Amino acid sequence: MHLHKNPGPNNYHMKIMEKEKAHWRNVLLRILAAIQYLAKNNDALRGSSDVLYEKNNGKFLGIIEMLAKFDPVISEHVRRIKGNET
Repeated sequence: MHLHKNPGPNNYHMKIMEKEKAHWRNVLLRILAAIQYLAKNNDALRGSSDVLYEKNNGKFLGIIEMLAKFDPVISEHVRRIKGNET
């Protein structure tokens, strides 16, 4: 039985898995871009807090917070983190 030819439940689950895989790939690309930017400028990643939307949480989380305002991929990722869905 080939999963790609079967339009049943397996095909549905495969589509969900592919969507999740694409989501995580896109999240990682953005996180790596933020890290590369900070590393290129010899900036520290962490602040005194490691929690999103808290004071003094560092440049890395600050970049993630800023991206969440404009980028739908990071916005969805932050929403999942806030809802403990990851």
